[in-house]
Amino acid sequence: MDDFAAVAQQCHDDSAMWFPNSAHDLTYMALALCGEAGEFANEVKKVVRGDVTVQQALPFLREELVDVFIYLMNLVELLKMDLTQEYIRKREINLARFGSNNGS
Repeated sequence: MDDFAAVAQQCHDDSAMWFPNSAHDLTYMALALCGEAGEFANEVKKVVRGDVTVQQALPFLREELVDVFIYLMNLVELLKMDLTQEYIRKREINLARFGSNNGS
């Protein structure tokens, strides 16, 4: 079992323990992922417009990004994905589509 599988299982087990009514709900997990990504993006927006510095926003950015990761891992577990293998498969598709040119 790869590390992602173990983390995905732990995230799902935690969700089932803490939120039993939504832990198995694909729609809920997808919407929660989007919500957390929105919170992350909102903090980035504050940095871009100059309200806060990256350094000031860093603790919040880190926390929100981990929340995104947790919901992503819940979705990985719900879909019974091998995330590493799916990444490798998708990367091969992208290499065929975009090539290996680094833009230079």
